[in-house]
Amino acid sequence: MKVLYVFPTQYTWDGKLFKQRLAFFPSLTLPYLAGLTPEGMDVEIRNDYIEDIDPSSGNWDIVGITISTLHATRGYQLADEFRKQGITVFMGGVHATFMPDETLEHCDAVVVGEGESTLPQLIRDFQTGRLNRYYRAENLHTMEGLPSPRYDLIPYHKYRYKSIPVQTSRGCPNNCRYCTVTSLYGHRYRFRPVEEVIEEVKAAQKSIGSRLVMFIDDNIAADQAYAYKLFEALLPLKIFWACQCSLTMANDPALLNLAVRAGMRSAFIGIESLNNKSLLRANKLINRVEEYHEKLESFRKAGIYVSANLIFGFEEDDVETFDETYQFISKEAIYANPYILTPYPGTRLFEQMEKEGKLLHKDWKKYTAYQQVVIHDRLPKRDIETLFWNTYRRFYSPALNFKRIIKRPFRLYFSIVDWYLQLRILFYNATFISRKYIKNRLPPYF
Repeated sequence: MKVLYVFPTQYTWDGKLFKQRLAFFPSLTLPYLAGLTPEGMDVEIRNDYIEDIDPSSGNWDIVGITISTLHATRGYQLADEFRKQGITVFMGGVHATFMPDETLEHCDAVVVGEGESTLPQLIRDFQTGRLNRYYRAENLHTMEGLPSPRYDLIPYHKYRYKSIPVQTSRGCPNNCRYCTVTSLYGHRYRFRPVEEVIEEVKAAQKSIGSRLVMFIDDNIAADQAYAYKLFEALLPLKIFWACQCSLTMANDPALLNLAVRAGMRSAFIGIESLNNKSLLRANKLINRVEEYHEKLESFRKAGIYVSANLIFGFEEDDVETFDETYQFISKEAIYANPYILTPYPGTRLFEQMEKEGKLLHKDWKKYTAYQQVVIHDRLPKRDIETLFWNTYRRFYSPALNFKRIIKRPFRLYFSIVDWYLQLRILFYNATFISRKYIKNRLPPYF
């Protein structure tokens, strides 16, 4: 039986499909779904961002499409086209989980929640002609004995960096107002056995021939005891890795130094806002603005490059917020991933905005986190987007990127790996690729 898994792309401002010649890093979703599929199946994966997908070109028996809110519109379009060819389609992912009835209008079955217990059953039901409409995960998975992702199916020639995506945990107790993680994965952290993570990384290293790992966890150091055990186990592998973590990791200098010795080089950290009132309203209680500089300095001195996730459009934000945030990023000489506050289905923010009548629309293809989709009491939509994009471009000016290279620990000047990271990834990408990426997303009035 032939199975195809698809990750849809998104739409640009003018309604065209957003396509890339090369993407930066492969995600875990498709190879993991392939690994979760029962043995004996002929499995293919397609990333719509970098590969053309023609529903009439293959003889697949069943197609699985994973969707977030941003990718839902394109996912629905592909599902409709596959079904016109007589191919059975099922859909899953975060948007399908929180909008299952809407999703089911475009497919034959929908997977709600985690797929470990439901996807294999769905495939078996399809084979026996007993496919159900809904497949709901009754319980959260223990994270033990997860199948190995099919890294061999990733078209690495389509990616700029030959990285290995790995997951060690799920869940989060913080329940930030704008985030779907707690609703999807639960209110507590669940961890994979460290031994299983290490074996997966070793096997992937051998098959792919890469030492670059991307840990996709929402917080790699969520549990201190687990993090110590994981980082110790990573030491012999001689890998280099990036991750997501919180600023609280800086509270333990020994853990931070161990992480660097184990190969940690880059961290994506949810700074979110420079306004404590915004953080409180968002329930981002682990952040304190007055502690930002000290903790960011700890990461810098340890030799870790920080990229701050930032959200514009909180209720307290005004015109000054954008320049103040730029000045902060420039002073700290860190990288930035800015977004516009976006209420995704499954979040408390979405429930609130819908209840208050503040959603401008439910055109999911515009829920990019680069467009304003809610009514802001202080700033009109056009002002927020104009200020946002002007600030975004300032974040990636050549002068600021050069400053980031200069402002780093002296000991890293003697590291070949660091020079590669700085010149190839953190300067070339940030100056040229990122600015091209920004240009492709500019609203039509620029």
